Amino acid sequence: MKTFSEIIEIIKDYKGLKKYKDVATLLQVGEKNLSLKMFRNSFPKINLRWFCEREGLDYDSLIKGEIKKLTGEVQSTNITILLSKDHQEAIDLLNNIFSKGKRETIRVILSNLRGFSRLVELESAAMEEKKEELAG
Repeated sequence: MKTFSEIIEIIKDYKGLKKYKDVATLLQVGEKNLSLKMFRNSFPKINLRWFCEREGLDYDSLIKGEIKKLTGEVQSTNITILLSKDHQEAIDLLNNIFSKGKRETIRVILSNLRGFSRLVELESAAMEEKKEELAG
């Protein structure tokens, strides 16, 4: 497995980027956060997985230092879920806000939703890592 700094260099080369700031933007982390993670060699797995999914790359290959494209069959990650009453209520409330809300209100809500979404992703990734640790 490559170090996080080596993986960042691979991503820089793959995307033709010159600055770490551009890689941080690509991975949706702050530049200082990226620098700290490189120094500590701590992998932001959720960000790397998200990048791989978006680019159609194999995550396991990337952390080994290779760039491998996924096939179309493996790349498809669409999931159908049944909505509970809570889900539907949340969707209805958001639709109401977006149809009547002021631009600034909508921006604040979207910002909060993005934050909540990232929190859920991080919690989900942490649960997956724990499962892998227990299984391995």
